[in-house]
Amino acid sequence: MTDKTKPKQEVHFKYQKTHGYRNFHVDGIYGGLTGKGFLHMDFFVEKHPIPDEETYSLEQKGFELSDKKSSESVIREVEGGLMMDYNMMKAMRAWLDDKIQQFENTFVAPKQPTQKH
Repeated sequence: MTDKTKPKQEVHFKYQKTHGYRNFHVDGIYGGLTGKGFLHMDFFVEKHPIPDEETYSLEQKGFELSDKKSSESVIREVEGGLMMDYNMMKAMRAWLDDKIQQFENTFVAPKQPTQKH
């Protein structure tokens, strides 16, 4: 049997989402390498805190805010994290590079040469 007549071997993957599947918005990443050489990344969302409490006065037109107490800090709410080895880091980088190229080809207009007068 030659290579041309050898039956093609394939693996078919079917993707399924678990019941706990969620989409996450990401404003930033925090992390680094572990002592065993894995990359750990935590993803966070930045937002202003909701007030600790509010007081409204009753007016004829409805409620009117008269006092609000809240922290002035910006909250970085950690949504989740990833842990991966070197091979997965490289695969993720290649995947991101491909998606960045697709984005640039689709959404970023090419720079037009400037004309001198």
